[in-house]
Amino acid sequence: MWLPTNDDTKTIQYDTKFLKSSPGRYPALKWTVTKIEDSATEGISMFTMAQTQFDPARDNVELGIADYWESAVEPELPELEETPTVSDLEIAYSGKPAVRAGGGFKKFTLKARIDGELVDVTDDVEWNVNFGGNEDKLECSIQDNICKIKCLNDYSLIGQTFTITAESVHSSKSIIVEVTSL
Repeated sequence: MWLPTNDDTKTIQYDTKFLKSSPGRYPALKWTVTKIEDSATEGISMFTMAQTQFDPARDNVELGIADYWESAVEPELPELEETPTVSDLEIAYSGKPAVRAGGGFKKFTLKARIDGELVDVTDDVEWNVNFGGNEDKLECSIQDNICKIKCLNDYSLIGQTFTITAESVHSSKSIIVEVTSL
């Protein structure tokens, strides 16, 4: 590269690094001065350069300066909000999926497995109970992701089953519950 000899070009030394390439090229081309010759022609200096590896952690493309940062600057990556992995819904309960005829309330809770951990569903939940026309034999109390059910004291219901379905915004889950004796 031929440049006029002036106060600026006199500061260029061996191993000085430059970024010089066509506009819009990325990564920019990085050059290292390997030879300086300023005695051949008065007022003109010739610089011989070798291409070297561009380092985005050290070189500043906007300013066109190689090795702008003394030590490598880790690029700032935007923080991405981690989206949890949600798997199937589960209806949780204690013991067996059964209610006792004439017994107290049995609690059923809709949960989701997020990144392997079972957590309460916070979306709106709609609960449905299907007992084949005997829904009036069940008493239900529903609040958010919890459904409490108890069966009237009717022994003819023992051994029968009903279905509880919980629907959230994204999915639904059903279980079959048996009526047992006290």
